[in-house]
Parts: sequence; C-alpha cells; structure tokens
Amino acid sequence: MKHFFTIIGTLLLICHAAQGFDTFARAEEFDAPQLDMTERNYLAPAEERTWHPIAHTPLRATLAGIHGAWGNRAMVVLTTPKGRTIHANITDLSENDIEYVSNWYESNEFITIDGYFRGKFPARIISAIYNRNGTAIIALVAKADGKLQTLYVPNTEYTEEYAFTNKNWYTVSPATLKLLREHADNTPQGDTPPLNIAENVNEAVCYAAVHHTSIVVLLLNRRGSSLDTAFRNYVKENPDAVKRWAKHYVFLIAYCREDGFYDEGIYDKIHDLNNLYKSTALIGPGPLQDYLGYIHGMILSLYETPPGAPMQRNGFSWSIYIPHMKNQPASRSIFHLPAAL
Repeated sequence: MKHFFTIIGTLLLICHAAQGFDTFARAEEFDAPQLDMTERNYLAPAEERTWHPIAHTPLRATLAGIHGAWGNRAMVVLTTPKGRTIHANITDLSENDIEYVSNWYESNEFITIDGYFRGKFPARIISAIYNRNGTAIIALVAKADGKLQTLYVPNTEYTEEYAFTNKNWYTVSPATLKLLREHADNTPQGDTPPLNIAENVNEAVCYAAVHHTSIVVLLLNRRGSSLDTAFRNYVKENPDAVKRWAKHYVFLIAYCREDGFYDEGIYDKIHDLNNLYKSTALIGPGPLQDYLGYIHGMILSLYETPPGAPMQRNGFSWSIYIPHMKNQPASRSIFHLPAAL
C-alpha cells in the first residue's frame, strides 16, 4: 500500500517537480542530509531453522509472526522455504522452539496491545505522541508480522463497560494505556537527529509513504523573517521535541519572494497534496503577516484512519504555536505535549 501511494503521488505531482526549487527549504539550510528513501525494517529478522512440533515431523521454516496475547494461547506463524504458511499453538512446539520464539519476542521489545473488543496482539511501539490537548495518544506500532498500524487511543482509563458503548474509539486496557503513556512521556534515546526536510512535494510524498509519517507544510514568509528565525531557534533550543518530530513528520517548508508574495505555483502544489490526501485543508494567497507567535500551516497523513479519529486521515488547517514566544504554555505546540503536563 505504501508503494502504491508513492507511485500515485509521483504521477500526480511530477509536472511540478522541476519548478520553484528555491520556493522550498533545502535540506542543507537546516544542516540536514538528503532524505533517506530506504524502507526501514522495524523488527529483528528471524532466521530459517529446523522446528520440532510435538508429534509432527521436523520442518525447516522461518518465524513470520505471533498472533494473540503472549502466553500459552499464542499462535506462532511459520513460513516454509516454499512459501507455505503454518499456524501452530506455542504449546505444540518443543522447548527449544519455545525458547527461540521467546528470545525473538524479547529482542523486539514486544508488548501486548489489548484493545477492548478489538483483540490482543503483540507489537513493538515505534513512536507515541500526544495530540495537541493531550486527550489522545497517536501511536505507530509494528505488529509481529512486520506490518505497521496506527492507533489513536483516548488518554483516559475507561472500563470495559464504557468501551462497549463507545466502540468507535480505540479504547485499551489500563495496562496498555500505561505503556503507551510511558513511551509518549519518555524522551527518545540517542543523539538529536536533523529535521526531515523535503525539498519538493514529490520528496515529501515519497518519504511519507515509505516511512509512514505525516507531512507538515509550513509557510515561513521570507528567509530570515521573524517567523523563519523563531522556528529555527525553536529547533535548536528544543532537541527533545525534534527527536519526537523525527519519527512522526517530514517537513515541507515554503518561503515567499523578497516582494512578500509566494511563488505562483506553490498553491497549485498544495492543492495537489490536498487531492492526494483527500483533504479539505486550504492555504490560499493572502497578505504577508510577519509577526511572532504563530505559523500558518497544515498537516497531512496517509495513515490508515484509526477508529475514533476521522480527521487523522484528512488534513486540516492549524496554526503552529511556537512556545515561549508569548505568555502561553509549551503544551500549545501541536507537535508534542511535555511529560510534565
């Protein structure tokens, strides 16, 4: 599906690829490398080995996934060299087989996602972030079969009875919510990565499709304007926020000409993005407003629409608040909600 969107996006937007290159920020302007379009493998690979199911002939196969909650009722999925898929209860395997599966489970840092009335499945949390007001957690997880899934989870402990009467929401058990909160609160480990900067619309679409991220479109007025300077300073002064952004967003940053007007083709390109992402968000020509505090922009996502989040697929307009520019708390930033809040 990701490759499908990449191809469609490229065909749809190819006519604009060579126009207005300097309209958008170049990666080097933010000390960032060119975008890596290599698809990531979020799980540790499993090796082909000989399995010894109880009361069955040994067979060569590769562990392809686990279904259900971890424990005696978990189903192990094996793939033979000829492509045959075999499902076996974990208790039907030998002790050595069970130990191998257990080690693979731990090496991938799987947890059990327990969604009320939506089943239980093992998954690795790739990223988790609060929405703007902290009422929900948007999590990207890699399931045991390697497939990515987006969860839009209410950030409130609900009982099973409440979940039964609100099935449109992806409510989870208190234990799962606790794990998602911990991941969203913790600062990602490692050095601060550079921003993911797309230099044109095609790059943004392709990167978003391959890496399962959203596109953030920013209009920063002139290069060196107050908004441009404020955004760059925020990036430098808030490395923890940038670490979170690196897993969730690719930035498409537009600049206007010295006369205060944006390149004529930029609005056509943004409308093309709206059409591709089935969005109703519009950014139209308007007078230049060079003041501190808010940046006009939009966020677009190709995520599969999670239950309870109808706007997650469709783009929508918003203003990005740069914390500390006015007497407003940092929680007003649409990108992250500090753990302290």
